[in-house]
Amino acid sequence: MPAPITTTSRGFSIRKGNATQRAFYGGVSWLWDPYLAPRFSRPSFTGASPNPLVTLPCTPEEAVAGSDAVIVSHPHSDRFDPLARRLLPKAVPLFCQPCDREEIEGEGFTDVRPVQDSARFRGVSLHRVAGRHGSGAVLEEMGRTSGFILQADGEPTVYWVAARPRAAP
Repeated sequence: MPAPITTTSRGFSIRKGNATQRAFYGGVSWLWDPYLAPRFSRPSFTGASPNPLVTLPCTPEEAVAGSDAVIVSHPHSDRFDPLARRLLPKAVPLFCQPCDREEIEGEGFTDVRPVQDSARFRGVSLHRVAGRHGSGAVLEEMGRTSGFILQADGEPTVYWVAARPRAAP
Protein backbone atom coordinates (compact mmCIF):
# COMPACT_ATOMS: atom_id res chain seq x y z
CA MET A 1 0.00 0.00 0.00
CA PRO A 2 1.49 3.40 -0.95
CA ALA A 3 2.25 6.00 1.69
CA PRO A 4 -0.61 8.50 2.06
CA ILE A 5 1.69 11.50 1.53
CA THR A 6 4.24 12.05 -1.19
CA THR A 7 6.65 14.95 -0.76
CA THR A 8 9.18 16.27 -3.22
CA SER A 9 11.20 19.42 -3.58
CA ARG A 10 8.39 20.63 -5.84
CA GLY A 11 5.44 20.17 -3.47
CA PHE A 12 3.35 17.52 -1.79
CA SER A 13 0.45 15.28 -2.64
CA ILE A 14 -1.79 13.57 -0.12
CA ARG A 15 -3.42 10.48 -1.56
CA LYS A 16 -6.01 9.80 1.11
CA GLY A 17 -7.41 11.56 4.12
CA ASN A 18 -6.85 15.22 3.20
CA ALA A 19 -7.82 17.23 0.14
CA THR A 20 -4.79 19.52 0.10
CA GLN A 21 -2.40 19.40 -2.85
CA ARG A 22 0.62 21.61 -3.44
CA ALA A 23 2.43 21.38 -6.76
CA PHE A 24 4.49 23.33 -9.22
CA TYR A 25 3.09 23.17 -12.72
CA GLY A 26 3.90 25.37 -15.69
CA GLY A 27 6.14 27.57 -13.56
CA VAL A 28 3.31 28.27 -11.10
CA SER A 29 3.08 27.21 -7.46
CA TRP A 30 -0.49 25.89 -7.11
CA LEU A 31 -2.36 25.15 -3.89
CA TRP A 32 -5.45 23.00 -4.50
CA ASP A 33 -8.33 22.58 -2.04
CA PRO A 34 -6.51 23.87 1.03
CA TYR A 35 -7.68 21.82 4.02
CA LEU A 36 -5.21 22.86 6.69
CA ALA A 37 -6.85 21.73 9.93
CA PRO A 38 -4.86 19.50 12.30
CA ARG A 39 -5.48 15.75 12.07
CA PHE A 40 -8.82 14.64 13.58
CA SER A 41 -9.80 18.22 14.53
CA ARG A 42 -12.86 18.54 12.26
CA PRO A 43 -16.12 16.59 12.24
CA SER A 44 -16.59 13.61 9.96
CA PHE A 45 -18.76 13.90 6.87
CA THR A 46 -19.49 10.17 6.93
CA GLY A 47 -19.63 9.53 10.67
CA ALA A 48 -16.63 7.19 10.43
CA SER A 49 -13.82 9.32 11.85
CA PRO A 50 -12.98 12.93 12.57
CA ASN A 51 -11.17 14.67 9.71
CA PRO A 52 -8.66 15.16 8.28
CA LEU A 53 -7.29 11.64 8.47
CA VAL A 54 -3.64 12.59 7.99
CA THR A 55 -1.30 15.33 9.13
CA LEU A 56 0.09 17.69 6.51
CA PRO A 57 3.80 17.20 5.79
CA CYS A 58 4.40 20.82 6.83
CA THR A 59 2.79 23.52 8.92
CA PRO A 60 -0.34 25.20 7.55
CA GLU A 61 1.67 28.39 7.16
CA GLU A 62 4.28 26.55 5.08
CA ALA A 63 1.52 24.99 2.97
CA VAL A 64 0.22 28.41 1.89
CA ALA A 65 3.56 30.28 1.78
CA GLY A 66 4.64 31.14 -1.73
CA SER A 67 1.46 29.94 -3.42
CA ASP A 68 1.04 31.81 -6.69
CA ALA A 69 -2.57 30.69 -7.08
CA VAL A 70 -5.24 28.59 -5.38
CA ILE A 71 -7.84 26.30 -6.92
CA VAL A 72 -10.96 25.45 -4.89
CA SER A 73 -13.08 22.63 -6.34
CA HIS A 74 -15.98 23.60 -4.07
CA PRO A 75 -16.10 25.49 -0.77
CA HIS A 76 -17.08 22.70 1.63
CA SER A 77 -15.06 22.78 4.82
CA ASP A 78 -13.21 19.57 3.84
CA ARG A 79 -11.89 21.35 0.73
CA PHE A 80 -11.49 24.95 1.90
CA ASP A 81 -11.53 24.97 5.68
CA PRO A 82 -11.75 27.91 8.12
CA LEU A 83 -8.00 27.82 8.79
CA ALA A 84 -7.20 28.10 5.07
CA ARG A 85 -9.69 30.93 4.71
CA ARG A 86 -7.90 32.73 7.53
CA LEU A 87 -4.27 32.03 6.50
CA LEU A 88 -4.41 32.59 2.74
CA PRO A 89 -3.52 36.10 1.60
CA LYS A 90 -6.77 37.78 0.61
CA ALA A 91 -5.27 38.99 -2.69
CA VAL A 92 -4.09 35.54 -3.89
CA PRO A 93 -5.58 34.61 -7.28
CA LEU A 94 -8.23 32.05 -6.39
CA PHE A 95 -9.88 29.96 -9.11
CA CYS A 96 -13.30 28.42 -8.43
CA GLN A 97 -16.56 27.43 -10.05
CA PRO A 98 -18.86 30.40 -10.83
CA CYS A 99 -21.51 29.42 -8.27
CA ASP A 100 -18.95 29.79 -5.43
CA ARG A 101 -17.69 33.28 -6.23
CA GLU A 102 -20.01 35.16 -3.88
CA GLU A 103 -19.25 32.92 -0.89
CA ILE A 104 -15.49 33.17 -1.40
CA GLU A 105 -15.58 36.93 -1.93
CA GLY A 106 -17.67 37.11 1.25
CA GLU A 107 -14.61 35.76 3.09
CA GLY A 108 -12.68 38.84 1.97
CA PHE A 109 -10.82 37.38 -1.01
CA THR A 110 -10.26 40.10 -3.60
CA ASP A 111 -8.93 38.21 -6.64
CA VAL A 112 -11.57 35.50 -7.10
CA ARG A 113 -11.54 34.11 -10.64
CA PRO A 114 -14.58 31.96 -11.39
CA VAL A 115 -13.95 29.62 -14.31
CA GLN A 116 -17.01 29.06 -16.45
CA ASP A 117 -15.25 27.01 -19.13
CA SER A 118 -11.57 27.97 -19.26
CA ALA A 119 -9.04 30.52 -18.05
CA ARG A 120 -5.33 31.26 -18.34
CA PHE A 121 -2.85 32.13 -15.63
CA ARG A 122 0.83 32.81 -16.30
CA GLY A 123 0.88 30.58 -19.37
CA VAL A 124 -1.17 27.76 -17.83
CA SER A 125 -4.56 26.93 -19.34
CA LEU A 126 -7.25 25.77 -16.94
CA HIS A 127 -10.36 24.02 -18.24
CA ARG A 128 -13.14 23.41 -15.73
CA VAL A 129 -14.99 20.10 -15.70
CA ALA A 130 -18.32 20.30 -13.87
CA GLY A 131 -19.01 17.55 -11.38
CA ARG A 132 -21.45 16.57 -8.68
CA HIS A 133 -21.48 14.71 -5.40
CA GLY A 134 -24.03 12.11 -6.44
CA SER A 135 -27.66 12.40 -7.40
CA GLY A 136 -31.05 12.94 -5.81
CA ALA A 137 -30.98 13.79 -2.12
CA VAL A 138 -27.18 13.47 -1.94
CA LEU A 139 -26.75 16.02 -4.73
CA GLU A 140 -29.23 18.36 -3.05
CA GLU A 141 -27.24 18.10 0.20
CA MET A 142 -23.72 18.18 -1.22
CA GLY A 143 -24.10 20.35 -4.34
CA ARG A 144 -21.81 20.89 -7.27
CA THR A 145 -18.05 20.51 -7.57
CA SER A 146 -15.45 20.96 -10.30
CA GLY A 147 -12.32 19.33 -11.59
CA PHE A 148 -9.75 21.14 -13.69
CA ILE A 149 -7.61 20.17 -16.65
CA LEU A 150 -4.28 22.00 -16.64
CA GLN A 151 -2.14 22.42 -19.74
CA ALA A 152 1.15 24.24 -20.25
CA ASP A 153 3.99 24.12 -22.76
CA GLY A 154 6.55 21.49 -21.82
CA GLU A 155 4.26 19.88 -19.21
CA PRO A 156 2.02 16.81 -19.34
CA THR A 157 -1.69 17.54 -19.38
CA VAL A 158 -3.07 17.03 -15.88
CA TYR A 159 -6.67 16.34 -14.88
CA TRP A 160 -7.22 17.33 -11.27
CA VAL A 161 -10.42 16.31 -9.54
CA ALA A 162 -11.26 15.88 -5.85
CA ALA A 163 -7.61 16.07 -4.79
CA ARG A 164 -6.59 13.37 -7.23
CA PRO A 165 -4.39 14.85 -9.99
CA ARG A 166 -3.79 12.49 -12.87
CA ALA A 167 -1.61 12.76 -15.95
CA ALA A 168 -3.72 12.52 -19.08
CA PRO A 169 -2.87 9.64 -21.46
